[in-house]
Amino acid sequence: MVITHWPPSVHAIHRRIQRDLLTPYFVGSCDDLITKYHPPLWLYGHNHYSDVLMIGSTRLVSNQIGYPSEGGGCGFNSRLVIEI
Repeated sequence: MVITHWPPSVHAIHRRIQRDLLTPYFVGSCDDLITKYHPPLWLYGHNHYSDVLMIGSTRLVSNQIGYPSEGGGCGFNSRLVIEI
């Protein structure tokens, strides 16, 4: 399992976030690590949107509550809580 603060790939940028020249400042470029090591799970945050996607055999999960001022609009799913 890998846990990072930022999304590890441009593929993990939520569809509501526009990609532009600032994109590299809030997303990692870890696709080579994902395809080389095939971690089963990669958890990330930072973008204030929840999402689940697959890159190869790696499941990328972002399940964010967000700031109180966001009123729960991040898409948090209580069924995606992972206890370690």
